[in-house]
Amino acid sequence: GGYAAAAFSVAAPGARVLALRPTASLAPSVAGWDKRYHSHRRLDFTSRYGYAPDMVEAADAAYVVFDPLYPPDAMHAALFHRPNVTALPVRQAGVRIEQLMDMMQITSPIIEEAMIGDLTPVSFANHWRARRQNLPYLRTLLKRLEVSERHGLSALLCRHGLETRDAPLYQRRLDELAELAPTQSE
Repeated sequence: GGYAAAAFSVAAPGARVLALRPTASLAPSVAGWDKRYHSHRRLDFTSRYGYAPDMVEAADAAYVVFDPLYPPDAMHAALFHRPNVTALPVRQAGVRIEQLMDMMQITSPIIEEAMIGDLTPVSFANHWRARRQNLPYLRTLLKRLEVSERHGLSALLCRHGLETRDAPLYQRRLDELAELAPTQSE
């Protein structure tokens, strides 16, 4: 989706592009580091529509939504650096950006703002704040904090989680963190 939106925008000069997790190209000379999409490697990425970052040059605006903590997507997004491109990072979203946006019911407002030219990093960030109430996002974030042993941040997240319908999960985890605290200072 993101690659096609960007690559084929050149056929509609003046278009506005909202590209979620766009792939710049799968040409081995450009993105040999990307080991995903093996079946697509046989496609031609050297012809007119082969390098998506160049194809957005005729667009009025292009918005690139990606998770900077997911290396393949961050590397592709970095290749979109024309003046009409606005990078919209969504940390901790991973490969589920589309699903998260749908669950948070922010897809339509973001598309509408992008298409009328009103989408800005600030307005996007305001929409993206809905993640604070998204249970799958909060659970995933808690798991990442626990894996990296960020106990203080885990406790902050758990206190926030007490206001959600997953409150029992967060209370249990807060209790576990409280038990850990004395042993950590010893």
